[in-house]
Amino acid sequence: MLGIVLAALSSLSFAGASVFARLGFRQVAVLKGTWLTLLAGLAFVLAVALATQFRALVTSSLSTLLWFAAVGLITLFVGRLLQYAAIKYVGVVVTTPITGSAPVFALPLAVVLASEELSLPVLAGTVLVVAGLVLVITQEKRASA
Repeated sequence: MLGIVLAALSSLSFAGASVFARLGFRQVAVLKGTWLTLLAGLAFVLAVALATQFRALVTSSLSTLLWFAAVGLITLFVGRLLQYAAIKYVGVVVTTPITGSAPVFALPLAVVLASEELSLPVLAGTVLVVAGLVLVITQEKRASA
């Protein structure tokens, strides 16, 4: 149950961040906004990590550090930059359902790369995500036509 609550709180924080980003992009360019959020986040995370997890950080293996460095690069810079650009151009209402399509991409990657098992409920949920994406994308095409 704790995992579900944490996932919901994570979703809430990302939703708020998307709206705040949309407001911020009224005044700054996407790349500048991305750098500002990265620097603010880095300062906070680094302070907390050093204060609470210093030993774990310095005793981690090189391969572990490289995996998480890749995660940071992909999510914190590339993913955020692309998401913020989408928010600037099509808004939060269209961007968030599309960025919520991560299960469509995570499912095959997790099965192939992380040897996770695929269940019928997870597959059915992914199909529903795809159906929702089709609705959002076709609605956006109609609205912009």
